[in-house]
Parts: sequence; C-alpha cells; structure tokens
Amino acid sequence: MNTFKEQNNQDLKTLQNLELEYLDILINICKKYNLRYYLIGGTLIGVLRHHGFIPWDDDIDVGLPRPDYNHFIKIAADELPHFMDIKTMTSDPNYKCYFTRLINNKKKIYWDHGQYKATIGVWTDVFPLDGLPDKLFMRKLHVFNVNLHKAIYKFSQMHYITTNKKRPVYGLIIVCGSNLAGGQQNSDCFLLAGRYLRELHTERKGGKCQHRLQIRSAQQSVRA
Repeated sequence: MNTFKEQNNQDLKTLQNLELEYLDILINICKKYNLRYYLIGGTLIGVLRHHGFIPWDDDIDVGLPRPDYNHFIKIAADELPHFMDIKTMTSDPNYKCYFTRLINNKKKIYWDHGQYKATIGVWTDVFPLDGLPDKLFMRKLHVFNVNLHKAIYKFSQMHYITTNKKRPVYGLIIVCGSNLAGGQQNSDCFLLAGRYLRELHTERKGGKCQHRLQIRSAQQSVRA
C-alpha cells in the first residue's frame, strides 16, 4: 500500500497521474453501458485553463445525468477492479457525502485539513446532474429547495470544517455554535439533507424537466 501526502508536490503529481488511470476505468465503464459523462468543477477548469490538472487539485470530478448516474451506481461494484470500492450513502452508513465516490483501497492519501486529519483511499468523485423545470417560478423554487438542503447538510458537517484559518467573526460564531450543537442533531440534519439530495429527480407533474447542462463533455473539453 502506498501513502501520499497532499502537501508534497512530488506526491501530488504521482497522485494526479493515478487519478487519470482511474478516470480511464470510469470512462470504460460508461462506454460499455452507453452512459453519458462529463468533466465538471475544478477538473473541467484544469482542462481548459491548465491543459491538465489545476496544479493543487487532488481529485477528479465527473458528472453523469441522473438516469445514467443511477444506472452507474447499480453496475459499478461489479465492473470496478477488485482494489476499488464505490461509496454511497446507502452502501456505507459512515459515508458522509451525498454524491458517489470511487475509492482505491491500495493507494492512500494523508489528508490534513485543520482539525480533520485522516489517511484515506485515493478517490474520484461522481456527481448526479439534474435538470430544471421549464417555468421560471418552478425553477427558482427548485433551486431554493436544493440550496436549503445543501445548507442543512453543511450545518451537519461543521465538525469537519477547518478551524485553523482566519474567519470573520460571524463565521467563527457559526462554526462554534454548530460544533456545540453537534451530536444527534447534526446527524439528523445530514440524513434529512442527504436523503433529499440523493433522491432528487428531474421529473415534475406535467412531464420531465429539460436538461440544461451548461458544460462540455470530457472529449469536447480535451479538444478545446
């Protein structure tokens, strides 16, 4: 088993090269089952701005439209190599993210973010991409609901937040207050928000929402 330190530049470069290998594995699964996939977030920025990774990035972010995402979750465990696991809220009660993560159990990274320190498997994040209602009012209501539950989720994860960096006074009050609340309240908040975000669908009364994906596919991004 290899362990990499996030702060070590040479380790980070090795880690990024490993991530590309895992991306190939994910892409091959998607191609086998005709699933649509996109580079998103910092990974997409890295391709367009740096023609590779953002220099300090330590993972890859991939998005799949919700139907493809749901199918990927069903078949991934059987398609991944033996040294990789798929983590979801339903597969692991201790997993604290509402999106999916592919984890390599043979390659580890030492993660040091303030009070939260851990040695964890190298990962690739896989996100669902949902559509929006066509009508403006319903679209705004939909976005409000998502942001509300994301805020609840963040509240439930306050004990993971870095505490060794400068924050405005109101930020310190929020972090300290949330940490004091802690316990079952935070756990319940997480379950509530995670359940909503995991089961979010693009269907509404009157038909399916139109997907409005304002991102490029992985292949289009590389060509750019």
